[in-house]
Amino acid sequence: MKFLFLSLLTFLLVTTRAFACPKQIPEGLNGVTVGSDVVTNGLAMTISQVQGRESVEEIMQRTQKTWSAAGYSVKRNSTLGWDVLSAMGNQCLVTLQLTKRNGAFGYLALSHKTMSSSVTPQSMGAPLPPNAKLTSTVASNDDGRKGLVISMTSRSSIDELNQFFMEQLAANKWAAARSHKVNNKKTGMGSLFVSAQKDRQQIEIVIWPDRETQVVMTISEAL
Repeated sequence: MKFLFLSLLTFLLVTTRAFACPKQIPEGLNGVTVGSDVVTNGLAMTISQVQGRESVEEIMQRTQKTWSAAGYSVKRNSTLGWDVLSAMGNQCLVTLQLTKRNGAFGYLALSHKTMSSSVTPQSMGAPLPPNAKLTSTVASNDDGRKGLVISMTSRSSIDELNQFFMEQLAANKWAAARSHKVNNKKTGMGSLFVSAQKDRQQIEIVIWPDRETQVVMTISEAL
C-alpha cells in the first residue's frame, strides 16, 4: 500500500481537467473493498483489492485507452514491481496499481479532497518531535476504530529521538513503554523500535537512518 499512496501524491502534479474520475472497476478485474473512510494527506480514499486472469500489461493497456478516450488526464509509471495507472478529474483521483500474481493482482483507489478528518495527530495524541518534518499522514476510521500512520524525517539522531519519545510517552501516561535497537550486520546501521499502550490505543514507532533520520509512527485502537 505504501507505493499506492506515494503514486497518488505524485499524480497530484498532473494538470486537472474538467471531468469526474472513473468509478467502476476496470474490465477484466474483480474487486472487493478493503478500506473506506481512509484519509491520506488531505485525500479521502476508498480502496479495493482487485484480481484478474489477464496479464498486467493487457489490463493496463486497455484501461489506459479507456480512460484516455473518456477525456481523463492519465499517467502511467512503474515502481519496484508495481505497474501504476492514474486518472485525474476535477472531482477525484483514481489509481490502479497492479503486479504479476496468478495473472494480475493489486489495488484500485478512488479519492477526493476532504476538508477535514476526525482522525489527526492531535486527536490521537501523537508525540511529534519539534524539529520533525511530516512527509505523510494516513488516517482511517473503521466503524469507530481509529488508526493513524505518520511518516516524518528529523535531523536528530536515533538516540536523541529515543530519549524524546520515551520522555513524551511517560509524560502523557502511556504504559508499558519500551524500546530496543536492531543492528544490520551488513550495513552497520541500526533501527530503533518503540512501543507503548494507553487504554485502547497502541503506538508503534520505527526509526532508522537514511540521510536524515526516518520515523514511521502507527497509532491504532484495539477492538
